[in-house]
Amino acid sequence: MRLIALLITAFLLQAIATTFFYPTAGSPLSGYADFFRHHALHFNTLFHPTQLLTHFLVQPPGLSGLLGLLLYQCLTLWFFGSELERSWGSHYFLKFFLFGLLGGLALGSLVAFLPEGNFPYYGIYAGIASMLTAYAMLWPERQVYIYFIIPVKMKWL
Repeated sequence: MRLIALLITAFLLQAIATTFFYPTAGSPLSGYADFFRHHALHFNTLFHPTQLLTHFLVQPPGLSGLLGLLLYQCLTLWFFGSELERSWGSHYFLKFFLFGLLGGLALGSLVAFLPEGNFPYYGIYAGIASMLTAYAMLWPERQVYIYFIIPVKMKWL
């Protein structure tokens, strides 16, 4: 629940920051582009050390970012993370989730050295992917519903 509250709070703060503190030149999304340039992780001339921490909480702008946050990230944390947390305990689950985030950061930094690998990184998708992998390894025969309709076993998901 704390991770979900952190994500929603970060999204609201991002919406406030892009609306009031980043100048918009013609388009409302230009303020977001400036925010994204400062807080998403870039492995090029736009790199700043604080991006190593802030890129985890950056979301796409507007309704698509809100829906992606609520329908994918928060629901995934709620459905799968809560069971892993009950099984492992809060401390170990948070440590595992943070190591998943750091693993994604390390992999992203390696991909940045590829010829076409220079793109910005943002979100907690690496932590969610590690959490889903752990869930599938612990309970491979559990059935989940993709889009609440299509039944799939975790080992195939």
